[in-house]
Amino acid sequence: MLLNGGPEFRINPLISLDIIYENTEGLDTAWEVLDPAKSKNLMDALLKMKKFEIAKLLVASR
Repeated sequence: MLLNGGPEFRINPLISLDIIYENTEGLDTAWEVLDPAKSKNLMDALLKMKKFEIAKLLVASR
């Protein structure tokens, strides 16, 4: 799904993706397409969280 926020929202490199998978294999395939080191760091950080901590996820993605 793509949304056009109108002229008040300028184009930038930040995006949000909403992808619905029918099974775990689809999700696993998507993670494999990402840079393996980044996806491992992100998943490791994510699994330690009780709630999403965006700042820590940004650090893990670098």
